Parts: sequence; structure tokens; C-alpha cells
Amino acid sequence: MASSPPNPVSSAWFPGDAAVGSEVHSVPQIFSRPVVMQQGMATGVNGAVPPSVTAPGTVASAGTVTNGTGYDCMVYLSATTGIQKIVYPQYGAGGTIAGTTPAAQTSDIYVPNNVQIAVTYTGTLTWTWLAI
Repeated sequence: MASSPPNPVSSAWFPGDAAVGSEVHSVPQIFSRPVVMQQGMATGVNGAVPPSVTAPGTVASAGTVTNGTGYDCMVYLSATTGIQKIVYPQYGAGGTIAGTTPAAQTSDIYVPNNVQIAVTYTGTLTWTWLAI
């Protein structure tokens, strides 16, 4: 007799359950290492402190900017009246990484070192670059 596959509902993980290899703390814990803040965001990972980078200046809509920081970065960006598109130009048509982002909402993108991005937006663009 062939065995049936496990019931996906009874074997599924649910919020509140401890995942395999994890631990559950019933009381608040004290961080054993300092939390590192970089431009208002917690960026310390296991005590490692990523370097601080200077964001390149913003360019006109659809202009190209190269990540010349020397580090891969997470970029958090928004525009006063919205972002229509974010692309990696050197990857051609397949390089679109984000579509429409409404006004005053933030998009977050990964930008490897020495890679270009182009942001099509309206209004005023603001962004924060964090080394990762």
C-alpha cells in the first residue's frame, strides 16, 4: 500500500510556532551587541558596522546614476508626486526593477557597486543610500 503525502495543513508552520532551529523568548531580551544606527535606520548586523556612504546627488527624471560608493547599497527613495519606474539601464529591457510608487511612499532597491540606476519620477526625488 502506497503511503499518502503529509497533510500540508497539519504540517505547516503558523505564526507563533517555533520554526525548526529557532528559539522563542517569552520576555524581552537585551541586545548583546550595540545596535548601530545609520541615517535613522538600524544597520548593525551581528555587531558588524557597515561603512557610512555619501549618496550621489539626484539627477533629472530618467537620468542615470552610478553607484560609485565602493559598496553594494540599499537605496530608499521617494518623490513628492511619485516614481513611475526604476531601471538598471545596462541590463536593457529586462532591467526594470520597480514600477509605480505613489507620492510620498518609499521604494527600496538593491544597487550593486558600479551599477547604474535610472529613476523616472515627477516632483522632487529624495534618497538615502546605506552600505550593506
